[in-house]
Amino acid sequence: MVAVLFGALFQFSPWEWNRRFHFEFDFEALMKSRPIGYSPLGWVAVGIAILLGTLVLLRLLSALWYVFRFYGYELRRNGEDLRIRCGLLTKVSATVPRNRIQFISIHRTWLGKRLGVASIRIETAGGGAESNEDAAATISRQWFVPAIGEEEIATLLEEVRPGLNWNE
Repeated sequence: MVAVLFGALFQFSPWEWNRRFHFEFDFEALMKSRPIGYSPLGWVAVGIAILLGTLVLLRLLSALWYVFRFYGYELRRNGEDLRIRCGLLTKVSATVPRNRIQFISIHRTWLGKRLGVASIRIETAGGGAESNEDAAATISRQWFVPAIGEEEIATLLEEVRPGLNWNE
């Protein structure tokens, strides 16, 4: 989105500053100079490197989003309710009534299995997804516990649903 905004500013800006940065890309001259070498294989290697760099950057940005969203994650039991609080810049809090929990799923990614970490998601009665739901509903429904050690899952599920046999 930032790149689209900058592109629009440079393309449609009435100010003089965008003319200072104006340049024309001469692809034919670039191909004749062959700065990477004489082989088109060099260009393929550069394309693959750019693609991999972009994928790594996106992965780092998603990890940063995860940290901002779930920073200080706290799950507490308050009577028959479970209270969730988290967030670094935007604080989110939600209450989940234990007796309304209908579906519990444990998610383990390939890397999570190697690290011994899983996430737990739940669905509550009347808690269907809406296109305009708020952050508290998203946190409590989709990410009940965003990251938990494998050895702690049984203890947590016993608190949420006593007598639940989740290993079958």
